[in-house]
Amino acid sequence: MAAAPAAVPVTHPGPGAPSLARAGSTCVPGHAEGIQMSEGIPTPPGHAPSTGTLRALTLMIDFPDVRGEGSARERFAEFFPATADWYAASSYGALDYRAETPVRGWLRMPRPFSSYGIERGAGYEPGYRRLIEDIARTADDRIDFGRYDLINVLVTPNAGPPAAKTVLSVSFTGIADAPEADGVPLNRISFIYSRQNDGSPGAAANAYRVLPHENAHSLGLPDLYTDDGGGDKAGHWDLMSEDWGPGNDFLGWHKRKLGWLDDDRHVECANGSGRSRHTIRPLGERDAGGNGTGNGGTDGYEQAVADEEGGGHEEAGGYEADGAGAGNGRNRPGDPAAGPAADTSDRNAPAAAVSPSHSRRTGPIRQARQARQSKLVYVPVTDSTGYAIEVRTRSGNDEAVCKPGVLVYWVDTRVETGRGPVEVRDSTPGSGGCARLPNVAAELTDAPFGVGERYRDARTGVAVEVTGREPDGAHRITVTRP
Repeated sequence: MAAAPAAVPVTHPGPGAPSLARAGSTCVPGHAEGIQMSEGIPTPPGHAPSTGTLRALTLMIDFPDVRGEGSARERFAEFFPATADWYAASSYGALDYRAETPVRGWLRMPRPFSSYGIERGAGYEPGYRRLIEDIARTADDRIDFGRYDLINVLVTPNAGPPAAKTVLSVSFTGIADAPEADGVPLNRISFIYSRQNDGSPGAAANAYRVLPHENAHSLGLPDLYTDDGGGDKAGHWDLMSEDWGPGNDFLGWHKRKLGWLDDDRHVECANGSGRSRHTIRPLGERDAGGNGTGNGGTDGYEQAVADEEGGGHEEAGGYEADGAGAGNGRNRPGDPAAGPAADTSDRNAPAAAVSPSHSRRTGPIRQARQARQSKLVYVPVTDSTGYAIEVRTRSGNDEAVCKPGVLVYWVDTRVETGRGPVEVRDSTPGSGGCARLPNVAAELTDAPFGVGERYRDARTGVAVEVTGREPDGAHRITVTRP
């Protein structure tokens, strides 16, 4: 047993938060009306499926004035099977991503590339509407568009400027009056342009990640970078914040939103007054036996060609265990508030009372064995805001983790895409970070909290302390809530 230093407090007010966390705030904040791509749960209807089989129509297109660079098959191979593999790993096998290419060569558009007016920030009207209409007309006799959940348009990479200068890649989701083909609206579509390769080490191998990022919009996820292109809110901790540089994953909140973390099995809610204790497993690791099934996706193009050709235990020193009322008990998200009001001082707060696992059921909630599957703790502050807590290590899709530990971040369902709906809290503000990697926002790379470190939001009264780490990488935390 290695003694840890005394808890190190890091104080930071939650943006726009009330003076204290509200008792009984929901564990399942809904989609905020009028907010584009809200972080609310569940994602509204109309998006592509995020579990089970996802069929992605993938087309490689060129133009009369910009002929295809290399072969269409080579262009497809830049993104597959890597994209399908990325989603298989991130979803723990819950999403079976199948890219299909009924048109195997370049699909030539009837108009010059220059006629569509495509540039960074170009809106849907008029250029993209015209391009989608041309794609539908050109390919309609060879494709049944009704068979697919989303569309990938891999534009010849020599159309437009290099991505290192200007990124053109974009997705359109939920356009109300989108063009139709075969009776379905073409309103979940991603366009990928020049390669995201600036020549830095590893850039070529990771350039495909622009497609998982764009596809995630069709699944309902927002951009976490701000409109000025900065990743200073969420850093490299989510693909929706930074899709350049070394491999990274989704935040646990996004995995919950997509249905890859089950509320009963993987998510705990600390919505009671006082203290609660939780054990969180690393986000990037699969459960014993897995959480879903899937074969990691099917390389539709390659399959079609093959068919045709025949071919040690840490403790925070001086911290005593809470009473039996806290234990390893779990609140299911959506449960009513637990326990009476408590003293808001961190150290002297009583253990939070435990509510039943469902408001209509009686009896104890599931403990111990189920709790050890937990990968996300949510601490609601209001019905639309709260703190999410998870453990990040260099596992799964995460390649750039230089300080494994407990990641704490603020989620606001009232903030729309591109405005910073998620903000990571930094355990070492102003340190400059611990990673020096190309295309990685360095400051937040050492954001996770380690054993003996504590985060406290002075405005809301919420505090998170890391009290121990198990040999298998699971971390124990204590959450204090007014």
